[in-house]
Amino acid sequence: MWDESLAKLSLGPESQTLAIVCSGDHFAVLTATGLIVLYNSTTFDIKQNLTHGERVCAMSFSSCSNLLVTYGFRTTKVWSINTGQIMYQIRNPLGSRAFTIKFFAGDAELVIGSNDRLIRVAQLAVANPVWSILHPTLLKDDVAWDRPVQHVPWRIAFNTDASCVAVAYRGSPLCVWAMDPPELIRRCMRSQEYAGNSWTVVDQVIWHPKSEEVLGLYFGGHIFRWNPYDDTQQELKADASILASSSDGRFFVTGDSCGTIKLYNYHHFVLIYQLSCENMIKDICFSPDSKRLYDLRGQFCNIWEPNALVRMDETSEQESEVGSEVASIPAGTVSEAFAEVRVQITAIA
Repeated sequence: MWDESLAKLSLGPESQTLAIVCSGDHFAVLTATGLIVLYNSTTFDIKQNLTHGERVCAMSFSSCSNLLVTYGFRTTKVWSINTGQIMYQIRNPLGSRAFTIKFFAGDAELVIGSNDRLIRVAQLAVANPVWSILHPTLLKDDVAWDRPVQHVPWRIAFNTDASCVAVAYRGSPLCVWAMDPPELIRRCMRSQEYAGNSWTVVDQVIWHPKSEEVLGLYFGGHIFRWNPYDDTQQELKADASILASSSDGRFFVTGDSCGTIKLYNYHHFVLIYQLSCENMIKDICFSPDSKRLYDLRGQFCNIWEPNALVRMDETSEQESEVGSEVASIPAGTVSEAFAEVRVQITAIA
């Protein structure tokens, strides 16, 4: 239904999109060649083409939305959104691949989590920033479980103020650590035994932006939310392959290998909207105002503006005036839309 689709942007037939991030009035799309295309989120015009010069494995906007950082195999570059110029360039540790990168401390510092089981920080206030290891004992947990120990991270996520980090492994449970001082808070053990094991490999993990909870996908696609402090957990049956949360924490969205987008209310932990479209989703995120969804499929970036998000936002505003924080959702009410993949238009007159 065209009502749901706001725009569809092509990055060219030779491009393969990898990741998308949104902040302020812009969104940035990363391609496999290390090209970052920066768009205006109102007009969808290209503001900048940023060429990192090598394959990029992580990127992030600053909290003030005026800087973008990209982490490549050899260098980290901090770009000015307005000019497209490189503000800082940092040489990366040899053989270290960052799973995630984040601005913190008022955008004066960068923090990364890498595949070598180390958390590193860089001070942007100095003339020549360098990566330095934050607490060598951090993430060093070598407890053997019910299968061979392989404590090599494959998913890492920082919470909002970068005071805690969640680390997922292929061979051991998800762990949450306090970063300063370094302390293991808890391991994520599955609430119900699954295939004879007390824990399951976590395929993706993010932090809820407004609470202490972690939102993630178990291997196999089931969604879970877990509080590492009181060890409470809730699980939803699903077949998801990718996950994202809105900045206000009211919604989260999943994508699957069939191209279906599912929107959930976080508080009630229920499905409220579903959009079916062909082609596998590479990445997905919310707009800063939580009224749009951006997804990447092949060479295309799709911008969706579901009526469900707009209605939920309006309902929430009305109910907040009478003291209700979360909009009530009738049980079993799920809106669904279908988007047909049409032949691409190449010329118009």
